[in-house]
Amino acid sequence: MPTTTTTATTPTSNPTPAPAPAPAPATTAWQSLHVFAHGDRTTADHLYLAAAAEGRRAAEGGLATGWFALRYWEGGPHVRLRLRDARPGAADAVAVRLAATTGTLPGAAPLDPGAFYAHTADPDGARNLGWQPSGTVLRPTYQPETERYGGPRAMPLGEELFQLSSEVAAAALPAVLTGTSRTGAALGLLAGHVAGLLDAGFDELTVAAVLRRYALSWATLPGAPRVDVAAARSRAEAEHDQRPEQFRTAVTRLRGRFTDWTGTGAGAGAGTGTAAGTSTASGTGLPGRWAAAVTTYARDLEAIGDDLRHGPWPALTSQWHMLANRLGVPVADEAFLAWLASLALAGAAGPDALHATGRMAATDFLQAAKFRRGAMGRQAPRKETDRPDPAAARDLLPGAPVPLPAADPARLAAPDLADALGLRRSAYGRFGGELDAADLGTLLGLAAGVTATVDVEEAGRPVRLDLYAHPSAGAVRPVLLDVIVQRVAGIAPGAYRYLPGSHSLAPRTAVDTTALLAASPYTEPRDGGLRPVAADEAPVLLLLGIAPAAITPRYGQRGIRFALLEAGHLAQNLLLTATALGLKTLPIGGFYDDELAVAAGWDGLFTQPLYLVPVGVNP
Repeated sequence: MPTTTTTATTPTSNPTPAPAPAPAPATTAWQSLHVFAHGDRTTADHLYLAAAAEGRRAAEGGLATGWFALRYWEGGPHVRLRLRDARPGAADAVAVRLAATTGTLPGAAPLDPGAFYAHTADPDGARNLGWQPSGTVLRPTYQPETERYGGPRAMPLGEELFQLSSEVAAAALPAVLTGTSRTGAALGLLAGHVAGLLDAGFDELTVAAVLRRYALSWATLPGAPRVDVAAARSRAEAEHDQRPEQFRTAVTRLRGRFTDWTGTGAGAGAGTGTAAGTSTASGTGLPGRWAAAVTTYARDLEAIGDDLRHGPWPALTSQWHMLANRLGVPVADEAFLAWLASLALAGAAGPDALHATGRMAATDFLQAAKFRRGAMGRQAPRKETDRPDPAAARDLLPGAPVPLPAADPARLAAPDLADALGLRRSAYGRFGGELDAADLGTLLGLAAGVTATVDVEEAGRPVRLDLYAHPSAGAVRPVLLDVIVQRVAGIAPGAYRYLPGSHSLAPRTAVDTTALLAASPYTEPRDGGLRPVAADEAPVLLLLGIAPAAITPRYGQRGIRFALLEAGHLAQNLLLTATALGLKTLPIGGFYDDELAVAAGWDGLFTQPLYLVPVGVNP
């Protein structure tokens, strides 16, 4: 029998890539109903539509001033319906009706908790979340995810857009239930989301990078469903190669058509099902309606200014995730769609572009990056720009960095530079052995660490600069150096980013070492298990790359030249220092770029891998 209960529970925040929400006081204007129904995806779709119908009925009948709904899995599959300013007794009546509805849903069937939770990253831990019988309706206190959506001033804007998002999903689902592709419907709405972001003033490459980071985050998000991001990327590349212009065309059709805004909030009118904006052209449908709302929402977030916490992207990406959630899109498909959109926005070239004849993009870049004597007034470095630290990226984990032993030149087996130059070789075969922390500290400290600090004046302001053993244009240092520790005495295995200023290793999101090594024809297994380089037992793997956005604000396109040169300088420092320590290395620049980026947790746009360097002990 369906049951209702008013037992108070505290819901866990929905697992999406965003800052962990801090405890926030309950918003008393909202009431929550968690309605559980066991069955297949059709069951969940019909339950969502039933909850949406109740929310709409309450808003249109004056029993509530707004509503939104979402799907969730904790405790079993259920829909969470929220009613704003519900009149006394209104939520109770809705709970009774929805409990009764659960017994009539198509596809309803018992579920095994073990099988249900098996899709999560931590099945054993998920089982501790409990299990609710089908037909249960819980009435927990609503806890707004205030931090995730930008802080107290931004949260009401987010809740308004939740309402429109809930309406859009409810409008799209009937077609899905009658045969329309769910993924196709989601792709159309993602085109609307992207169009809205571009109309709000964000550039295509930034949006592409954000989408890739969003996809990447599903690989390591605690408690979330397991997602094979590499498979999602491969699927997206195949789809993009077949129809390279499809997504961009859809985005273009949706852009710049929304000029008549109703209300001042992103979801104005959403409670009654009216559009957030009026299209000046027909035929855009739900994607156009969503594009209009996203543009307004992004602008409203920007207007909050310094009171917006964590910047706009956690809120903007979470809003996309919640729309996909309401539509019933699996997170693996979300990762696929995000990567597919990023390929279109980044202008991914087809596989034949590498050896294209005639005019080449690389030649155009070299021409655009040239200094000209008569134009230096316009081309001069913009020294008023800040120096962002690319090492302090969002993929670093919280917690204190691991300090390294100071560099010790006495550990060099070949202290003479001429000896190191003469002995350096690209080593093949098996990389093995074990290093100790002093070896690693000496390698990184001498090759990549800070060698001096100077005080200078730039654009009329005092600046303190770190200097390194390798040249760095303007001391901007756009290079990234990740260290994958496998066998180093005194340092726990894992992925780290080297921080030269503190000579320490900052823990970062996990790296799939097997996939990392499989991303190069030099390290991937071949027939018979042989490979030119067997680095799976290498004590250390170094991943060297650049963050172009750290240097292009100052030097423009020439900054890319400077960044590539600097990466080469740093790589040679690492190779020579390793040689002097008696270690073997191989700089690997031949790899499948986006495969390696995904394995390393880089986005391949704002963080570009250039070299993978296994470090081993000479026998």
